[in-house]
Amino acid sequence: YAGVRADIALMFYGDKLGMIRITFDPDDFYTVIDSLHKKFGEPATRKSKTVTNRMGAVFENQILEWMNGSATIRAKKYASRVDKSSVEVFIDSYVTEFNKRDNAKTDRGSMDM
Repeated sequence: YAGVRADIALMFYGDKLGMIRITFDPDDFYTVIDSLHKKFGEPATRKSKTVTNRMGAVFENQILEWMNGSATIRAKKYASRVDKSSVEVFIDSYVTEFNKRDNAKTDRGSMDM
């Protein structure tokens, strides 16, 4: 992806693609971000927050998002671990449907009490 070695996972909801997750080495983060910037322009949002690993080391995480009305692209310098960066593409209709179903589960669960 963007010329770097990456793992790609596709998530489906029924027969529709809902999300793409691309993970890669954090050393390649700026190469990937440069490619996204060239393709999609400036990100809509930029956030920075600190993350701490199990050994107590602190890292500055960068999170950038691009949105176009049908999908959201989120890039994280440190994804679930500090040795993995990620780019996730969320299909907006998938996220809406997922949230509806998740809320329905929560509502049903609260009625069971």
